[in-house]
Amino acid sequence: MGVFKHVITISLATATSLCISGISNASAQEEITFQQVLNNPSDQQLNITYAQQRVEAGDLLAAAATLERLLIDEPNWDEARLLYASVLFQLGDYTAAKREADLLEGRDFSAEALAEVERYRTASNEKTQRTRISGRVSAGLGYDENAGSQLAEDGLTIESVDQFSLVLRGRAKVEHDLSDTSELRLFGEGDAYFKQFEDDEFSEFLIASARAGVAGETGLMDWRANVSGRTVIIGGDGYLDELGVQARIMRDFTPRTRGTLQVGYHDQNYSNVFGTGDNSDFRDGARADASLTVSHVFSPMFRGSLGVSYRDKMVDEDAFEDLFAYTFLGGAGSFSVFWQNGSYLSSNLIYRDYEYKGTRADEFWYTRVAYGVPVTELTGDKAAWLDPVLIELAATRSDRSSNQTVFDFDSYGGEFRLIYRF
Repeated sequence: MGVFKHVITISLATATSLCISGISNASAQEEITFQQVLNNPSDQQLNITYAQQRVEAGDLLAAAATLERLLIDEPNWDEARLLYASVLFQLGDYTAAKREADLLEGRDFSAEALAEVERYRTASNEKTQRTRISGRVSAGLGYDENAGSQLAEDGLTIESVDQFSLVLRGRAKVEHDLSDTSELRLFGEGDAYFKQFEDDEFSEFLIASARAGVAGETGLMDWRANVSGRTVIIGGDGYLDELGVQARIMRDFTPRTRGTLQVGYHDQNYSNVFGTGDNSDFRDGARADASLTVSHVFSPMFRGSLGVSYRDKMVDEDAFEDLFAYTFLGGAGSFSVFWQNGSYLSSNLIYRDYEYKGTRADEFWYTRVAYGVPVTELTGDKAAWLDPVLIELAATRSDRSSNQTVFDFDSYGGEFRLIYRF
């Protein structure tokens, strides 16, 4: 998620709870119905509370309509206009959001509200550019109780050694709209993950991936199709190269609930590297993947997702299917909490049930819990250049149990990292 998406997600909660004068907590009041609003169109307090409640419920269209009507009657109600700008941004009407934020320039606001106005103006301006660049980079220190488990992909296992490590991550995305309506766009994106253990002789590894394709929007549905590549390097030597295609469809079922279906097919080429023996080439083949995820925004502060996934790993050499070909059926879940000051708590759980063509069967679990906080909250310095910088602490747990115990592993880990979003 890019900086602007993150900032505006937090800002919506801030605008809802802090900027409307005279209302401390709309959700704590009795729920107002649309019929009450129709019967009392001139009751500003009733209408603004209704708009807040619609925002908190995720019904942004109803909130926008109510706020627009209020601002026609009270064009100088700056706090209502700030909330209106935040709602328009969430709805994807970035030009209108920028217009509303521009109208608030120089108004008599608190320092916090002025910062919100500037964020909306900057973010809306970026979103209305036909070519956009976003991403994040991070650097940190990690610890793994069983560092070998970090390299335990498929049949690869390494002795159990606890290690500290340097961890670097990066993600970047470029989008270009093919028209002013942004209904069709080209995109390219890449990810990189590098880990260097404290013992140089033990190993380091790099995972890098890239995708490029076309994406579009049709009503309540977003879609994208792309080519995809990935490389894995272990100990300075190539281990795995993949090249394939992916397609994804996302559909909004309600203003707060979205479903995502993704499929992919990748050709795989393995190399003989440290720890893999002389049979790596026999694992060459392909993988076919499919996943279905449902995500839900419970409120501006709470969101979560549940998903299922399937993979079919195929090998070119029939004689080695029993060793290296497998399928897995898996599940994943996530839950996140975002606070008004920009801090967050996120949790992720992954489960996979592997069935090999031979007699081997594995179960894999992975859990990660992370807490992030803006540097500005820790230092008290509200300088604009510090706004996109976060500090994150994370704890992890990974476990694989197999009916062939040589493939078993488990590990606890942790990470401290500094994140810069752009």
